[in-house]
Order: sequence, then C-alpha cells, then structure tokens
Amino acid sequence: MTADLTISEKVVCRLLEAAWSHYLTLPAERRDEAMEFRRKLDDAAAVVKMRPAHRSVQEGAGELPPIEIIAGGARPQKRKRSATAATVPSGGSTKSPERISA
Repeated sequence: MTADLTISEKVVCRLLEAAWSHYLTLPAERRDEAMEFRRKLDDAAAVVKMRPAHRSVQEGAGELPPIEIIAGGARPQKRKRSATAATVPSGGSTKSPERISA
C-alpha cells in the first residue's frame, strides 16, 4: 500500500507553503484577511495530504481489518433523581402539626 506523498504532491504542498510566505509580504487590506487566506491554504493542503490515504483505501478495498471488541462495554449512565418539592399543608404553614399545636 502506498502511504507517502508522490513527488508531485510534495511539490504542491511546498507551493502552498510558498504562497503563504509570499502573501505575508503583501500589505494588509482587511483585519481578518490573513487568517482567512491561511485557513483556505490549510484546506487545500489537507486535500493534497489526504491523497495517500485515499489511494491506500482503494488498493485495499475489501481487506478491512477485523473489529476488536473491548471487554466491559459502555457503562450505564446514572440518572439524577428528580428533586422532590416540600409540600405545604393546606393551612399554608410549613411547621409540622406537632409544633402548631404546641
């Protein structure tokens, strides 16, 4: 399986790096312009750098490794109890009946 960038792909990555270096020599026109340009260059570089992975998937189609099952599995989540509100007697007092009669 191929896992490395080809020479042409390496050249493209280097050109993208050079584009960033040359861009930095330009005068700034907008506040976020440089970061926007950098993000787009990073996106383009990511596409190029993923090419070996795509090739290896195409070469090894149908030859997926077996899935390893880890003993124990997921733990069940403990649920919080619902809060019980204090009940107020019909008389509107929160005192216990023993304390009211005293």
